Amino acid sequence: MNIFPSVCFVNFVDNKETLSSEYMLFDLSNSQYQYFQIPPHDISALIGSNITIPCVITSPHGDVQWTKDGLALGYDRQLAAFPTWSIIGNENRGEFNFFIQSLKFEDEGFYACEVSPYNYAPALKQIAHIKTLVRPEYVQINNQSLSNETTIITIRFDEKIHRINCQVDGARPAAQIKWLNETGHEFSATSRTFIKDYLFSTISTLTLIPSLLLDKKRFMCDVRHETLINNTNILRRIFEIQITSPPNIPIIHGYSSKFRLINGSLLTLSCQSYGGHPLGKLLWYRLENESLYLIDNSSIIFYQENTIENNLTMIIQPSDNNILFSCHITNDYLQSLGQTLQINITLQVAFGPSFVHIVNNNNMSVITLIEGSPQRFLCRTSSSNPRSIIVWKIDEQILPADIDPLEESGEFNGKIIQSTKTIGLDKSLIHYHKKLLSCEATNPDTGHRVIDSIKLNIIYDAISIDMYGLTKDKIIKAGDRITAECILTGGNPLGKITWYKDDELLPSEYLIETYEKYVSSRIEFIVLPSDHNLVLTCKGQVDKFPEHIASFQLNITFLPEEITIINNEFFSNLSMNNQIYNEFECRTSISNPQTQLTIIRQTNNGEKYFDIQYTSINSYINGINSIKFMLPHIDLSFHENFLTCQAILDIDGLVLTKQVTYVLYVNHKPYFHDFNRTIDVKENQSFNITLEANAYPMPISYTWFHPSGRQLMNDQLNIFVNQGQLSLINIQRNDLGIYRCIATNPIGYTEVNFTLNVLYGPVIIRTQGYSISEPLMPGSSAILICVIDGNPIDLNKVRWSKDNQEISFDQWEKRIEGNEASLIRKSINREDAGQYSCEIDNQFGNSYAKLPLIVQ
Repeated sequence: MNIFPSVCFVNFVDNKETLSSEYMLFDLSNSQYQYFQIPPHDISALIGSNITIPCVITSPHGDVQWTKDGLALGYDRQLAAFPTWSIIGNENRGEFNFFIQSLKFEDEGFYACEVSPYNYAPALKQIAHIKTLVRPEYVQINNQSLSNETTIITIRFDEKIHRINCQVDGARPAAQIKWLNETGHEFSATSRTFIKDYLFSTISTLTLIPSLLLDKKRFMCDVRHETLINNTNILRRIFEIQITSPPNIPIIHGYSSKFRLINGSLLTLSCQSYGGHPLGKLLWYRLENESLYLIDNSSIIFYQENTIENNLTMIIQPSDNNILFSCHITNDYLQSLGQTLQINITLQVAFGPSFVHIVNNNNMSVITLIEGSPQRFLCRTSSSNPRSIIVWKIDEQILPADIDPLEESGEFNGKIIQSTKTIGLDKSLIHYHKKLLSCEATNPDTGHRVIDSIKLNIIYDAISIDMYGLTKDKIIKAGDRITAECILTGGNPLGKITWYKDDELLPSEYLIETYEKYVSSRIEFIVLPSDHNLVLTCKGQVDKFPEHIASFQLNITFLPEEITIINNEFFSNLSMNNQIYNEFECRTSISNPQTQLTIIRQTNNGEKYFDIQYTSINSYINGINSIKFMLPHIDLSFHENFLTCQAILDIDGLVLTKQVTYVLYVNHKPYFHDFNRTIDVKENQSFNITLEANAYPMPISYTWFHPSGRQLMNDQLNIFVNQGQLSLINIQRNDLGIYRCIATNPIGYTEVNFTLNVLYGPVIIRTQGYSISEPLMPGSSAILICVIDGNPIDLNKVRWSKDNQEISFDQWEKRIEGNEASLIRKSINREDAGQYSCEIDNQFGNSYAKLPLIVQ
């Protein structure tokens, strides 16, 4: 009897609840037997994926547990020791599926679902193998860098065999490699496999025998792996074979080293090479300082002729002389061997000389020589190839050199030539005066010629020197402007003239007359007293020859430089009524001739007094001119007078004077300038006055006093005192009165005063009437009084009224005493009772008061 009428296989992959399309069903006629409805099976999965191993058992059944590589994992559905493993499914339906989250290498192994016996049913066990997969990501040919382009494999044609490696890394299990050509033909190869960190590397080696038939053929290294299962997961590398062969040694056309090239000419060197696969690349190099420098790498390929060419064009320069140019060829064949083929050529260049130089001239066009001193000249060329020929000439006449020219190595592998010529030996130097000495250098190959020339100038001495413009009998006054001229005749070159006043060098105007063969120099200056008896000298000299000298002694008329009065310090401290009279002396420094001295007193308004008493006459001893004198009786009128000592020279009717003036100061106490003695100020306004006093000596101190007698001081509010200035702020009527100011200096003091009149409106300060408390009896006398204060005030202008009506003075008498205004009546009756008033005003205000008169 078949107890397995139908079968269905189930596979749980990546999802805990989803079944695969394959399943197995068991239908048993007897339900007491346990069996697998869905047994575990082998699974291969990518690292990092989630997998489910199915295990579904019919009910009832025994206890279920999973093992891994024989290790029992327990009966719990949550495996605490393995966080990424768990038993999933509905236990009531017999589902004990094994779930693995994020598959790892360590999860690979044999897993068994085991069921213990149940009733009469035997135990069950089903094993599933879990295999981990890693997809390879890239493949390399001969360890070349990864690229989307086709790899080129270069093979030399003369190799016996050539091995090509294809390597794929990072696969699990190991990948396989197949070698195919463009037609799909598979080639056999050798393979090696390596493992590291669970991953496999496979290296496959294809061995080829080089042949030109393989050139441009393409091959493919194709990777096979169970993870690469469709066209979207293809891993392969295509490469192309290139067969290489060497080119021929290059050949240079266009120049032969047997000839010299002309400096500045155009040269084209053509380097050619034949054959080679592929065709090579031509490179031009220049050898300098034992190093090769690439100068051109452009090549022209002629495919039909199977040749390559590189043309180097240049303008020839001296620096190209004896320079090696090298043409190199290389292609893939030579590069694989680290080799190049080359051919060299050395250029020979005819150049120079670019200049010739007479060393002695220091780049000057004229050289000066001294008659009697022969001169040797040295001529030196720049580098040239071949060596230059030197010729000396004087005004185009050829001169022989002193000795044979000397030769030395020069720039650019040329030659430098040096020649000497001495003049003044066979003939005197004056024979060569103003002639042109030349040195010519010629290149014998190119005919190029350079010349350096220098003009010869021979110097000789002057004949004479003369001074004009000054004579011994001429008297010169200090301050005069004098002009003198000096002429130096002859000489070559014309000489130079310098002027001196004793040892002092003087500036001068310089004039050269080449045609007349003389040089002149003129000076102009203002003479000073200090120039007296000095020697004015002009010196003329031609270079390299002795000086010529002309001179003149100056005789200067001048006033004294200094003039002073001895003991003049007393002039600032004179005292009035002093019975002691000091003697003074006016003294001058030297003059030429002696001066006449005079003493003059002058007031500050220009009035002159000749009241000085002379105690001696003019004296002139050792250059000192002096006169002694005394001042007259001193009074205050001498204060600030001018005292002058005057020195006078009379030269042919022209009077010259020099003087010194002092101010006389007489000691005296202060005296005030005139000022206004009475000052009117309106009340509540400010007041300012400034009193000025003169005195000697200064300073003057001022003291101010109030009419009350107290001294006025600054109070920062109403009073400001500054020496002779007094300011009062907000004047009040009690400030009225006489103010005093005292000015004091060390000699004494002076006091002045002024009256301050404060103006203000009238004020009735007191009244007298008869109120109800003290009424008058009819027939008694009555006196109504108003006491008034004001400035100015006129009590005659007081206006009286009764009950606002003007009073008739037939019965009343008006009386004024001091500041009281009274209204008197000797006999009062009841009709006189009423309200009386007094009123007064001035230009500053008005005042009004009422007075009652009560009669019983």
